Amino acid sequence: MIDAGADVNQHQNNNITALMFACVIATNPDVIARLLDAGADATLADTNGTTALDAARNNENLVGTKAFKQLEEASN
Repeated sequence: MIDAGADVNQHQNNNITALMFACVIATNPDVIARLLDAGADATLADTNGTTALDAARNNENLVGTKAFKQLEEASN
């Protein structure tokens, strides 16, 4: 979808973006890196104030990876 020009910052219910959702369910850190490389805004928050980085901190498949570091940097 990214290659087809999808808006990576479009949000769904509760202002959840693809990046936030991916940080919750991803088992492959490359998904996070790909979204960030495509321009996903890591500073956006959902209606509860939760950011993608907040979600990623609870995903053991992401913590400590290169993609997690990239997300941390993009969140600042």
